[in-house]
Amino acid sequence: MISYKKDEFLIMKDEELWTFYKNYKNEICYTILKEDSSGEEVSLIKDCHKLLSVILSNNGYIYILAISSTKALMFYTYSDLGIRENTLLNYSFDMEYIQVISLNNSLNLIYTRYDNNSLSLYHRIIDSNLYITAPVLIDRIQKTTDFPFIATVNSTDLIVLYLKKSQDYYIGYRAFSPTKYAWGSFITLDKSPLLPYDYSFILGENNLSALSYSIKDNYNSFLRYGIIIDNVFKGKTLKTTENVNNYSYLIYEKDHFYLTYTFKNKLFLNLLSVGGDLISIDTIPYSKESKIEKYIIQSDLESVSFTSAFILYDNNKLKFSVLSLISKLINNDPKHSAATKKVDTTLYYERQLIEKERLINKLNLDISNLKNDISQLERTRTTVESKDNEIRALKEDSLRKNSSTIQEYERRLKDKDILIKNLNSIVSDLQEKLSDSRKVIDSLTLSNKELFDRITLLQENSDTVSKLKLQLLDKESTISNLRLEIKTLQNEIETLKASRGSILKKFFE
Repeated sequence: MISYKKDEFLIMKDEELWTFYKNYKNEICYTILKEDSSGEEVSLIKDCHKLLSVILSNNGYIYILAISSTKALMFYTYSDLGIRENTLLNYSFDMEYIQVISLNNSLNLIYTRYDNNSLSLYHRIIDSNLYITAPVLIDRIQKTTDFPFIATVNSTDLIVLYLKKSQDYYIGYRAFSPTKYAWGSFITLDKSPLLPYDYSFILGENNLSALSYSIKDNYNSFLRYGIIIDNVFKGKTLKTTENVNNYSYLIYEKDHFYLTYTFKNKLFLNLLSVGGDLISIDTIPYSKESKIEKYIIQSDLESVSFTSAFILYDNNKLKFSVLSLISKLINNDPKHSAATKKVDTTLYYERQLIEKERLINKLNLDISNLKNDISQLERTRTTVESKDNEIRALKEDSLRKNSSTIQEYERRLKDKDILIKNLNSIVSDLQEKLSDSRKVIDSLTLSNKELFDRITLLQENSDTVSKLKLQLLDKESTISNLRLEIKTLQNEIETLKASRGSILKKFFE
């Protein structure tokens, strides 16, 4: 059975393993682990409420982040000169688990806490002036029995690997750039069919890294492992038809990745090739009563890097540790030398394979981009053709409407010409009638004058005068009627003239 030391911290310093923890007296202590001995406990800090993290700096100092008995957030610096304390905050903040990473003269606090029953991942920074920034939410993550996340650094960025909170089990990471002061998007490395209960992650050189994780169902157990090339996981799977737990961790040393995993009371040490093959270095059996502890680990070794490691106790004595494995790697253990020699014979070709694969990935990306560009151009062409067809249809419809309108105008013009011709003929007839009426009026006026003259001459004859008066009145009545008829004809002429003007005006409009 394995236990995850989430409240204890393992540091490799001067080729020794130091474990930091809080003892039953609420003291922060450390013990240097030695084979076949329990080690002496050294007390550093009194009255500690909770030990949060221990950080090994590049200058050899050990930084300790803790919550005091007064619930203040404390920062301690431990060196050969003793221990120095600083109060960061007079209060602490809620957290479930925390890892602290040193990068660019700052300490990066990556921690989890529950928000509305969801496990959330947060980031804060302690700068060189011991100023602590406000928390920034990174993501919602999936809870596991293992460490909730793994934080590490490459040459420039802070990398945090975790299981993303979703309906599926996505394993991936996000990177924080101190220069941009921003988090990148989530990079998916693998999708697990089941919830992983143990995983490990390590960064190598030349944009290479490695991942391993364990899953199981009611009948089978699986260990997924492999190299990551440019964020592409080349995973392989070890499967057993037994429902047993297996655990693993990864190491990177001198261009080589190493995978250590447990299975049925045995510890398997393997060299992991770039192609995903496992080459055995050693197998260490242990009893059922043995105890395995898994730590997040830091080291002052420049040639070896790791994020987590096993400590194997048998009968309460240290039987195997990461120091034992590193000793095999560095001191040219015969089994290790044979394994590395076997790998080194193909390492050159694997490097070429990586470069070819990167070139293929780049070409595939270029092809994908070109396909996207072509698709965009096709969509643009289709849009332009559609617009052109719409414009053509509008033009044709407009021409049809204009042609129909012109024909209608021509028909109306022809009808108006005929109507105007008829009106002109009517006006001419009326003008002739008017001229005839005027002649009649002139004739009657002359006749009337003659009658008046005759009346004057014949006044003596009353009967004749009466008759003439009657004739005169009759003539005057006739003249009035003729004048009325002339006026009516003039009105009709004016109406026809106005009608002709209105028709012409409407036509030209």
